[in-house]
Amino acid sequence: MSIDKWGAKLAPHLSTRVNVLVIKVLLVEDDEAIRELLAGVLRRAGHEVLTASDGVEGLERFHLQQPDLLVTDLNMPRMNGCELCHHVREISAVPTVLMTAAILDDSAIDLISGGVDAFLSKPFGSSEFLAVIDSLFADGKHLKQREQHNTAGDRSKDRGINGHSNTGFR
Repeated sequence: MSIDKWGAKLAPHLSTRVNVLVIKVLLVEDDEAIRELLAGVLRRAGHEVLTASDGVEGLERFHLQQPDLLVTDLNMPRMNGCELCHHVREISAVPTVLMTAAILDDSAIDLISGGVDAFLSKPFGSSEFLAVIDSLFADGKHLKQREQHNTAGDRSKDRGINGHSNTGFR
């Protein structure tokens, strides 16, 4: 599908969202035009967006940036989205969304679903894209994990040797 058709599907509904939770999204997509289009949708929806062009770069960014959500394409060079999701699942409970233009049958979905929370079939519209993301945080489960992770990270920065505070010693 051409990028023009993607743009037409993604353009509506971008300014109608209110009270949106701001999440840090790692978007991994090898097609630069699609990556930038989806990043724009996420930014206009109020989210912080990190991008990567393949699974290897995505895994590096994941370790460095600790996003709240991983959205990745399936077919990419160097490391595909399925492998990326499985690597992430080994170290994190961060929700993952796998996008694909491939037609997947039930057996293929079963094989890759172990590290994936949601699937999106390309092409999709902005409403569907954002609804899938919103649904992953709707029950609060992933929010609690994020808060615990952030709180633990903040506490560790304030502690020095033997648990003494490092406040003021930067």
